[in-house]
Amino acid sequence: MPGFQYEAFPMSAREAFCYEDYEVTKDSDRMGIRLSGKALDYDGEGLVSEGVNVGSVQVPANGQPIIMMHDRQTLGGYPKLGTINPFDLGRLAQCQPGQTVRFTRIEGKVAQQQLRRFYQFFNVRLTCQAGDNLRS
Repeated sequence: MPGFQYEAFPMSAREAFCYEDYEVTKDSDRMGIRLSGKALDYDGEGLVSEGVNVGSVQVPANGQPIIMMHDRQTLGGYPKLGTINPFDLGRLAQCQPGQTVRFTRIEGKVAQQQLRRFYQFFNVRLTCQAGDNLRS
C-alpha cells in the first residue's frame, strides 16, 4: 500500500518495486527483511525521524528496500515507499536468503476488507466451536 513519501519516489521506482523481482539477502533478520534488486531512487528531501510501522518499506540511500518486521526500531529517517499487507508479512518472514519475492500494489480499502473477512472467519469459527458461553 502506498506510504507517506510514495509521491516523492519517481514513477520508475514505484513501478520497479511492483514489477521487478527482489532477492532476500543474508542480512535479513527479525528487525527487517533486506532486499537486493533494482535500486529505488528517491527524489524527495531529507526526512526527520518519524514512526515506523510493521511492514513499512524503507528505502535507504543505497536504494535497496528494507521491509520492517516485528522487532524493528520505532523511529527512522529513511523514506517509506509503502507498507506491506499484514497478510503477506508472515509469508515474507519465512523466506530464506536467496529467495526472490515480487510485490504488487493494493489499495488500503481492499486490505481492510481482507482483514475484516479474516477476523470474521475466526469469530464465527470460535462461536460455532465453543458455543454461546464465551460471549458476554
